[in-house]
Amino acid sequence: MNLTEKVDMLVTGQQRLETDVAELKEDVKVLKGDVKVLKEDVKVLKEDVTELKQDVTVLKQDVTELKQDVTELKRDVNKLTADTEIMKSFLFKIDDEMTDHHKRLRSLERKMA
Repeated sequence: MNLTEKVDMLVTGQQRLETDVAELKEDVKVLKGDVKVLKEDVKVLKEDVTELKQDVTVLKQDVTELKQDVTELKRDVNKLTADTEIMKSFLFKIDDEMTDHHKRLRSLERKMA
């Protein structure tokens, strides 16, 4: 191989390297763009995670309040049940008293007749 061929080969090699470098520079630009987009995505995801954590905190508070409400409702139901039993007892006593009075009235009516 003569000197001209070697120079041509070296020039061709240099041109290929320059083309490769240009392509690599373009790839780096694209990758930098991708990194920028990914950083924005990460930022948005972090914000979403923060919002989700806040939502979870609010939901936990809501569940706690609901549990308290259920406990209060159970107490109210128990109290109403007890009150109903007391009222039933009074109604039965009133009914018994009315029956006794009715019997006495009949007895008096028979005596007066």
